[in-house]
Amino acid sequence: MAKHELSLPVMALGGLAVFAIATTVLYVGVSPRRVEPPAQVLPSTTTDDTNAASHPEAKPEAGNAQEWLALATARRHNRDYAGARDAYSRVIELNAMTADSWADYADALASMSGGSLAGEAERAIQRALSLDPNHPKALWLEATHAYEEHRYADALILWKRLRAVLRDDSPDAKIVDANIAESAQLAGTPKG
Repeated sequence: MAKHELSLPVMALGGLAVFAIATTVLYVGVSPRRVEPPAQVLPSTTTDDTNAASHPEAKPEAGNAQEWLALATARRHNRDYAGARDAYSRVIELNAMTADSWADYADALASMSGGSLAGEAERAIQRALSLDPNHPKALWLEATHAYEEHRYADALILWKRLRAVLRDDSPDAKIVDANIAESAQLAGTPKG
């Protein structure tokens, strides 16, 4: 073997490391679509000190979906995933969820359950994809879920869909390209 060639086990370990890094980045709340503003600069419909975005313990008005969503986002950013789940539940009750909020809700649910994207998190991902079939974060989560379940051919299809919506200069493009290569290898298919 030449000095610059890597053995298959070393390449597999490298691929797993790339996947682990990618999923770690995902689970700390970084969205492949955009970086969300810190909680203190989220828009609010009120100007007093009870603003849910600047005071995560404040209760929004019962029917104000935007305030509940701001509270959910603030709590998710503060890693209060149970609080985020509860706030997203109010947004769901108000029938005001978007593809972004469904994907963020799935992320919060997965964070609460040790990273598992099964169950309610999977249903949230599907709701996001039903609203926007090319939603980057939802595709990322669904591809990760397929990978977790060893459905590598499904993961490959999802990673390719995600790659098609990412700009070439996206910082996530290289990670997704590595995930495509790894999923292709594990599925026993060519990556192209």
